Amino acid sequence: MLLGQDWLAAHNPSIDWSSHRVALNRCPTTCRSKGAVTTVAQTKADNLDENGVPKGTKPAYLALFSHLFKQKEFVKLPGR
Repeated sequence: MLLGQDWLAAHNPSIDWSSHRVALNRCPTTCRSKGAVTTVAQTKADNLDENGVPKGTKPAYLALFSHLFKQKEFVKLPGR
C-alpha cells in the first residue's frame, strides 16, 4: 500500500509498529473511517522482491515507472 504524505498528515494515524496496528483515531471530522483500528499482516521475507516490496503488489498505474523500482534507481530521488 502506498500512502501519500498529504493523506498521512490529514489523518495522522497512530501506528504501533510492534503490534502491527494502525488506528485512525485523529482523522478529520469528515472521515468515514474515523475510529477504525486495523492490524496489518506481516509479509514473509520469501515473498519480497529485490527492493523489499511484496511481489505483485505494485499497482498497474506504476508500470510506466517500473524502472524507478529497480535497485540501482531506488536509492535516488527523481528530478522535479
